[in-house]
Amino acid sequence: MGSIAEKLGPMPDATTRLKGIFDRYGTWFRTPEFAGCLFEHALAEFGDTWPEVTDVAVRYRDDLLAMMETLLKDVVPANTARRLAGVYVMRLAGVTADARAIGDPSAASQAWHAAETLLHQARAATEAV
Repeated sequence: MGSIAEKLGPMPDATTRLKGIFDRYGTWFRTPEFAGCLFEHALAEFGDTWPEVTDVAVRYRDDLLAMMETLLKDVVPANTARRLAGVYVMRLAGVTADARAIGDPSAASQAWHAAETLLHQARAATEAV
């Protein structure tokens, strides 16, 4: 998580940082060593028989969720930020599997466009109230 946070630090605002997370995944998808999510591989292999593996995977997910929620709170109300952060994390998990399965590194940018649409809708709903 630290490497993502370092890359986001110099970015000017929360929305740009959110996009930066998706961009970071896209960069990862384009690397020759990309083989999908190692956490997912480990969970599939070991399941709940190795809690240490599960704990690391869950901690990564929770850290990513918290990072996104914090960024989103700069843009939308807290309850909306929490909901959107969960959707964004699910999108990233899905596009990681998709990028691996069909070899499409553009999946991350497609996921960002969907996430951005949800963010615009949430902002509009907030402004309408």
